Amino acid sequence: ADGLTVLDPADATDQNGFVVTKDTASSKNLKKLSDLAPVAKDMILGGPPECPQRPFCQLGLKNVYGLTFKDFKPLDAGGPLTVAALEGKQIDVGLLFTSDPSIVAKNFVLLDDDKHLQLADNIAPVVRKDLISKDDGTLKKLLNSISAKLTQAELNDMNKQVAVDKKDNKDVAAAWLKKQGLIK
Repeated sequence: ADGLTVLDPADATDQNGFVVTKDTASSKNLKKLSDLAPVAKDMILGGPPECPQRPFCQLGLKNVYGLTFKDFKPLDAGGPLTVAALEGKQIDVGLLFTSDPSIVAKNFVLLDDDKHLQLADNIAPVVRKDLISKDDGTLKKLLNSISAKLTQAELNDMNKQVAVDKKDNKDVAAAWLKKQGLIK
């Protein structure tokens, strides 16, 4: 948008991701989406009702990874119905957002998108250009250093602390910044 600039993106993302329970990951040796190839035919995929026709959901899993699931269960778009269905073993693979706090809270395993089905949705600071132009470089350097250190695991852990553990978001952010050596 006019008047804004995007700074360096973090490794952390907020995009569609496919998760399994830790038990499923262990028993079927699943770490990445391509690991589903020999077992998808015996599994149920859960996601939003439009998932079967979406290029970044079931259709994409078929076209990019060659995955055909035993069945599809329409649920919500990465919300509490999907989480409950995973926990209740009504589905084997569920679509959640990669930053969803339930991934950490429920000990789910986020499968690596090793063939890059999902477009990059990396988290990045967006700043007004007038602030950057008035600054001596300190603000840009600080924000870029935060992006350089923010991983997916850390973002998910912070989201869990706020959403599940009910910690104050300012306290969680400050603790992370201190741990990274970015503030005292």
